[in-house]
Amino acid sequence: MVIYAHSAGMGWLPPLNPQIGGLGVVLFFTLSGFLMAYLYTPLQFSLRYWKGFLIRRFFRIYPLFLFLTLIAWHLSTVIDISIASHLLRPRTRELPGYDFTQQLLLNDAWAHFWTIPIEIRFYLIFPIYASVLLLLPLQTKYKAVLSVLFWEILLCLVPIPPTKAPHHPWQYMSIFMGGASAGYIYFSFSKELSRMKYMWNIIVPVCLIAIALYAWPGPKQVIGVNIRPYTFLPSHIFALMILACVLAGRKWVYVFANPISRFLGRISYSLYLIHGIIFVLFDAYWHNATPIIPLGCTLLAASITYYTIEKPFIRLGHRTSNAALHP
Repeated sequence: MVIYAHSAGMGWLPPLNPQIGGLGVVLFFTLSGFLMAYLYTPLQFSLRYWKGFLIRRFFRIYPLFLFLTLIAWHLSTVIDISIASHLLRPRTRELPGYDFTQQLLLNDAWAHFWTIPIEIRFYLIFPIYASVLLLLPLQTKYKAVLSVLFWEILLCLVPIPPTKAPHHPWQYMSIFMGGASAGYIYFSFSKELSRMKYMWNIIVPVCLIAIALYAWPGPKQVIGVNIRPYTFLPSHIFALMILACVLAGRKWVYVFANPISRFLGRISYSLYLIHGIIFVLFDAYWHNATPIIPLGCTLLAASITYYTIEKPFIRLGHRTSNAALHP
């Protein structure tokens, strides 16, 4: 969704609702929160375990982020990449002149890279949040309900900033917590909820239709809200859709987990980070290229960076984590 929005911004694909990129970010944050809760809730936590968790997350995220940040930094000294900065990041800060040291320190980031410092902050918060829930003297089901209540309060109290307004990374934690709440609900109520597969098979397409209405040109004016500052409804739709997909059975799981989807899922992080750099290069040197060429080059570059940088560092993170857990 983000890549489609940026491709449309470059004029390579038909434009849909300008907020489709924002929807993609909401989906990404929600899915990340769900996976964290889904994968790590059943485990008994300890400080040593969380140390291993943070090591794996660091090697999963930062090496590729660092490499492509240095690439973007170099490009900013060679070409005027402010040409595409307004298309890749509709915010107040543009290039040239952007301080990439802030990006290296995860304080801020250029273009679509801005989501990565926010994601890393969530990884720092999640162990504390999960540990507090674990230590509460309540049944697992009540903890899941408490997680949902906390998410709703957070959504109401911490508004997401408008598109071009200055933002603070912690303001997006509510979206991650929505995904985490869905993960806790699945872990705590999966037996009861899985008995209603017919209902979940209806909810999934309903959620997809709702998102399609958001993404299509026009509904924003009908609804009368801007998706990014008011993420209350999209956050709920995505959390419900993810929960419904895992409860509906194999039908929807196969739709989203076929071989092509699995491959794109594996390289999705590389694809997300590198597409902006490829787009900037094409915008500077070959803006009138047939859309399939920049998109194909993006897919190829993402595959290369995945197998040469991302995957080796993921393995290194697992080895380092295992060494920390079992010295």
